[in-house]
Amino acid sequence: MASKFHVIIVGAGIAGLGAAIALADKGHKVTVLERHGQLQTLGSVIGIMPSGTRVLEQYGVLDKVFKICGDRSMMMIYRRWQDGSVLLSQIPSTRENLWGIRGASGKRGDFQHILYEAATERGAIIRFNCQVADVDDEGPSVTLRDGEEIEADLIVAADGINSAIKRVFYPDKRQLFSGIDDYMISVPTTEIRRNPKLAPLLDTANSWWGPTGCVIAGVAGIGEDVEYCMEFCILSEEAGSEGNLVTITNIDKIKGAFKGWDPALIELLNFAEQARTWRLTYTTPDLDWVSKSGRTVLIGDAAHAMLPHAMAGATTALEDGASLAECLARAGHKSEIPKFLQAFEAIRKPRLTYIQNEALGRAKMFHLPDGPAQKARDKMFAANPTMVPPSWDGKHIDNPPDETRRDLGVAYVVGHRAVDLTNRKLDEMCGMESKA
Repeated sequence: MASKFHVIIVGAGIAGLGAAIALADKGHKVTVLERHGQLQTLGSVIGIMPSGTRVLEQYGVLDKVFKICGDRSMMMIYRRWQDGSVLLSQIPSTRENLWGIRGASGKRGDFQHILYEAATERGAIIRFNCQVADVDDEGPSVTLRDGEEIEADLIVAADGINSAIKRVFYPDKRQLFSGIDDYMISVPTTEIRRNPKLAPLLDTANSWWGPTGCVIAGVAGIGEDVEYCMEFCILSEEAGSEGNLVTITNIDKIKGAFKGWDPALIELLNFAEQARTWRLTYTTPDLDWVSKSGRTVLIGDAAHAMLPHAMAGATTALEDGASLAECLARAGHKSEIPKFLQAFEAIRKPRLTYIQNEALGRAKMFHLPDGPAQKARDKMFAANPTMVPPSWDGKHIDNPPDETRRDLGVAYVVGHRAVDLTNRKLDEMCGMESKA
């Protein structure tokens, strides 16, 4: 019989709150420590792929998530940088038929509030203004800045790419700069709706691909809180500070960087005066997620931060929490926690390594200069908008595709079933142990 543990989760973002729900559902005592005074909801639109909405469905919150997405079309249109002409479009009904469940997109803050309510309803204790100053990995325990020490059976570090917990274990490990600046802009949809040329953009999600960057844009929010959120990624050697969402940039700088692009983009920029900016960084796959004692584990961006071009950060963070809960459910005593945290890393890491590398590859692909490679890319996507080969039999792909089957990449990433795979892998591991 599985034991019930006291779990400290550091960070109340998507990863931390999702893990809190999953672990509380297994009967564990969960304490979430957030260093800020309230949920940090800064950010633009985030997308949850079907592999993530499956997790939300398991948590019983999917109806609430779809409610905040509103009734807008989820059609995704990829456009050419110069004139906005359509390179490919993905119809929502086709995607839902393909995966058996649809994805979701909305404001980061809306998602977080839904997860926060679900976690607290399950009895998770969420404490704000609790900045972790030190970690005793052997205890394990954390010491807060005010001197309070909190003991637990294990610690889950879900405190993002600049994780304080990660710095304790890897003081010399730094994330890598991608060479891409990221600018976030939000404007009221009412202004855009009045412009007959721009108004159709509000009915779809849109992405422009070009030689110096790319743009991802879409409507987020419902009711009076509806905004058109745009994310401008620009190739550059200089950028704002890492992970700093309050660095402000004048819109003229972005207009200059996107001079010659689709005139609709420049018109959209006229509705804004400034943007939040920071540099896009990522972590390398060689990072160990589990501490030496086996009592602390990294999840989400703390473990595997990736570029947004894979549109998988929030999804994989949700998967992490669901998978971690299944692994810990196999531990019969706290002495077995290290073994099952190692199992969690062994199960999850190949997938995340693949997606991190895929994000880097997509960043290059989205930013191709005009020429033979760009034309080949456009032709490939036009021929197969779903990016799933007809040869795929619809069965779950357990392991990352190798170079000979890269065409299965989207089916592997989007069609993933984290809970099911985790339990099958655990059954294999436990079976091998019993035979040894």
